[in-house]
Amino acid sequence: SVDTCDANATCTNTAGSYSCSCNSGFTGDGTSCSDVNECASSPCDANASCTNSAGGYSCSCNSGFTGNGHSCADINECSLGTDACDANARCNNISGGYTCSCNSGFIGNGYFCSDINECASNTDSCHSNATCTNHSGGYTCSCNSGFSGNGYSCFDINECNNNTDSCHSNATCTNTSGSYNCNCNSGFTGDGYSCSDINECANNSDNCHVNATCNNTTGGFSCTCNEGFTGNGVSCSPEGCFPACGEALPVCSNGSCGGCTSHADCQDTPAGSLEWCEPSSGGPGPIGGEDLSDDMGGSDGTGSSDGYGGDPQGGRIPEIPGGGGGAIRRCVECLYSSHCGRNESCSNNTCVSNGGSTGSGSGYSDGYGDGYGDGFPDGSGDSFDPRK
Repeated sequence: SVDTCDANATCTNTAGSYSCSCNSGFTGDGTSCSDVNECASSPCDANASCTNSAGGYSCSCNSGFTGNGHSCADINECSLGTDACDANARCNNISGGYTCSCNSGFIGNGYFCSDINECASNTDSCHSNATCTNHSGGYTCSCNSGFSGNGYSCFDINECNNNTDSCHSNATCTNTSGSYNCNCNSGFTGDGYSCSDINECANNSDNCHVNATCNNTTGGFSCTCNEGFTGNGVSCSPEGCFPACGEALPVCSNGSCGGCTSHADCQDTPAGSLEWCEPSSGGPGPIGGEDLSDDMGGSDGTGSSDGYGGDPQGGRIPEIPGGGGGAIRRCVECLYSSHCGRNESCSNNTCVSNGGSTGSGSGYSDGYGDGYGDGFPDGSGDSFDPRK
């Protein structure tokens, strides 16, 4: 006869009979067997999954773990390089998995990261006198030209003190923040990097007297009075009885007026501030070849001609009225235009710019026609008192 064991049971023949026993993974009396759910008793590793099947089960390690299901170990995806983090992200292993985080200087979810431009977003720490240069994941700072430092701290370079400037040897270096300026020294022209001497004599920018010679020098010039004139070159007067305006009058010495000729006798005035130059019997004393006498006042004081000629523009010395022919030297700025500077002329014994005039211009009629006036001794109406 046919046994009545369950399909999931095993039939065992016995003498005159048989027995039924449920197979492994099943439970029952053999004639009726039902599956046993082994997963209910958690036979697998804690990091594995249990899968029940008819009469059995299976264990498989979870993702991130490796093993037979009954024993599972964590897989370190970061060290194995099996993670999916961005190249600019950090992989952080965790039990059964990993996390990704973008590196400094990048932004994103770790799986996708993009560079942060700190220079454009002004999140850099560069010095105000430095240049920020962005690169992948960061930036660099470098001090600008004219500054030194690490880019985060920059200091001005004093090229002038360090002698690292490019100024010309005849220029002055002036330090500025991050740079310097070059300016040609006085007497030179150029851009400061190249300077050439200014020839003040050639371009008429000197202040030498019209009767002086200008001598150009490196960075300047000098003035020397011409032969027959005396002074410092800026102010020159004829050698003789006419000192430059404001200069002290020479005093008498050794019987001759200082600067007067040998044909004049000398005596000091009582005040000691003026000189008398009286024509001697030897004849008039010329100054630059011109007559010192006056047409009006001969040696006898009569106003008649004394035979000395008397050129009204001859640079003569004015007389004291009624003074017996004695001529007193007074300090005037000029007698004629050659005593004045460039672009000046003599008017009323005063040097004026061409086109202008100074003084009273009254002429002080004294019969001489020279504009000196006869205000001595009271000085009334005279723009120049010879006693002063």
